[in-house]
Amino acid sequence: MRLLSTNTILISVAVVCLAFGLGLAQRRTPTKPCPPEVICDPSRQFDEYGPLPWSDEKARLDNAAINLQHDPNAVMYLIAYGAPRGCVGEARVRNRRAKLYLVHTRGVQSNRVITIDGGYREESSVQIVLWPWDWKKPDAQPTVSPNDIHLKSCRSQTRRAKLGRA
Repeated sequence: MRLLSTNTILISVAVVCLAFGLGLAQRRTPTKPCPPEVICDPSRQFDEYGPLPWSDEKARLDNAAINLQHDPNAVMYLIAYGAPRGCVGEARVRNRRAKLYLVHTRGVQSNRVITIDGGYREESSVQIVLWPWDWKKPDAQPTVSPNDIHLKSCRSQTRRAKLGRA
């Protein structure tokens, strides 16, 4: 009888360990434990938006900045994606404008805002991800192949139009 219960316990422990191990393999784990007042679920991004008027984009950045300031152990990743028929450098320009706003207007420390050029999606967009500073950075998720990209040089056209040379 004792042999049977020892085998049963060993099998039960093996099943629990296997199930637990599979669950951990699907999640990233922090290098340090997460305090209860901090949200440490990396699968959740804070916000994502497509083309918006600058006033609406600032409102979303304000909201993210407030949440970042409540979590001293987090950094903000801005992952910008260009459109396949958009302008050259579109993602870089959007990230730069957003970071400058957060740092100079909202007072967020520059080293807590990290920008990533995410590649291309069907529509230009920005993801805001609040992430523990000691975790591996989040991955960009482009949806358009580089072979399908046909960019135009918008800056020179806009500049000429402003100067009255268009």
